[in-house]
Amino acid sequence: MTFGSYVKELREKCGLSLRRFSRLANWDASNWSKVERGILPPPKTRQQINDIATVLALAKDSEAYHTLCDLAAISHLPEDLVSRNMIADKLPIFFRAARSESPSHKQIQEIWHSLAAPVAPRVESKKWKSKAAPSKKKA
Repeated sequence: MTFGSYVKELREKCGLSLRRFSRLANWDASNWSKVERGILPPPKTRQQINDIATVLALAKDSEAYHTLCDLAAISHLPEDLVSRNMIADKLPIFFRAARSESPSHKQIQEIWHSLAAPVAPRVESKKWKSKAAPSKKKA
């Protein structure tokens, strides 16, 4: 799930049209439509995220609010990091555990298993592949 698709889902559950939501959140409707479709990135500032949460009536201690913040943060990770290591799928578990004062043993195990899961193989270009230094012959 992306930040944009998540907000769209919440917006529609609240019965808000794109234009009404945009007006209430102080966004241009055209630009917000692009955020929902993943063409533009989500807002970066906590104030903008809080404005969106307020329009969607999300309590700051709710799971929905934390998901909103997590998806916004994940959207701003470098593309090569996210796609190469599939980190974006694993970060919500880490965020949930980090929010609790002391993560439970089960949360730590979930993080460990998530990180230990196989990741996509790294594709290296032959152009950048390092060559081994030639061995020296002994005379």
